[in-house]
Amino acid sequence: MTDKERLHIEFDKDIRHLLDTEHEIACCSTRLRRMVEEHDGEWAAHRLLESELKPGNIKYCRDRNRRDLIVESYVADPKYRELFTQEERDIAKFRLEHED
Repeated sequence: MTDKERLHIEFDKDIRHLLDTEHEIACCSTRLRRMVEEHDGEWAAHRLLESELKPGNIKYCRDRNRRDLIVESYVADPKYRELFTQEERDIAKFRLEHED
């Protein structure tokens, strides 16, 4: 197994963990859950980043100090740099800082 394949698996686990724990702050990412169940976490993150739809939970999670429940936090994490383009990482960082 390559390092990139390991990262892919680890990213998917992180996103699934996000979905399993978001209830702690009364959050429910139905669209994300459906995409992850049909494909995987990385696929879902790529689709969310290219989407014109604004993510609805960034400000909500940020206000509750739960960035660990935001997909963009994982995309922006240097650990997962190899899985995403610079443009995708820039979009994720922008959303994390500016979405209200």
